[in-house]
Amino acid sequence: MGLQEYTAGSGTFNVPAGAINLKIIVIGGAGGGAGSGGSPYKAGGGGGGGGCAVLDIASPESSYVYSVGGGGGGGDYGAGSIHPDGYNGYGSLVRNDGSTIFVIGGLGNAGINNGAGGAGGAGSIIGASGTTKTGGNGAAVARSAAGGGGGGAGTANNGTNASGTTGGAGGSLYGGNGGNGGAINRDGQTFGGGGGGASNSGQDGGAGAGGYVRFEWEISGWSGKIKGISSSNLSKVNGISLTNISKINGM
Repeated sequence: MGLQEYTAGSGTFNVPAGAINLKIIVIGGAGGGAGSGGSPYKAGGGGGGGGCAVLDIASPESSYVYSVGGGGGGGDYGAGSIHPDGYNGYGSLVRNDGSTIFVIGGLGNAGINNGAGGAGGAGSIIGASGTTKTGGNGAAVARSAAGGGGGGAGTANNGTNASGTTGGAGGSLYGGNGGNGGAINRDGQTFGGGGGGASNSGQDGGAGAGGYVRFEWEISGWSGKIKGISSSNLSKVNGISLTNISKINGM
């Protein structure tokens, strides 16, 4: 199996010759938690986790354009802060050359100073059918306690909502946990975990974790064979025992 993954940036993924059964996994960037800005200093809500989308393509095209969404920054601390609220994350995207198929990991929304947590992002697919999951919501401020960030969506499960100051759990596979609200561990975890809100002790909000793009594929005609030699005759290939051939040419 072949693999190419991206954790930042944008560009074009060129599909290797002979590739079949391409799997595309896309997770969006999470929202940042709010800082304890304002006067008096008040706690912030947590950011929402990023959404996830998965698409399987039996006969892929020659190339795909991708963009990995960054996580949103945490809100600023300080009386009279210009931006005490967190910042929204950025969605991740993969599309084919014809722009007829889009695989989108939705962005997580920012937490609000002295207010609500951000909503989790939703995965979506345009022009094809696949699997989509949703990031967890950030928690709102409760009795001056900061809210945790929502968990990032994974390929198999949604991210869970934050509960009070505790960040939500990331979905399996690849979804990151949300950051906790309060004094420590506010940043969301990779991939797509929402940032936790700051407490009222004068802190910036936690940063949302960035998104993720992953391509997996098989090569036609290589299953069970290495250069035309069947797997039943692989007890020795040039002195290499079966126990040491678990990975040959990416297999």
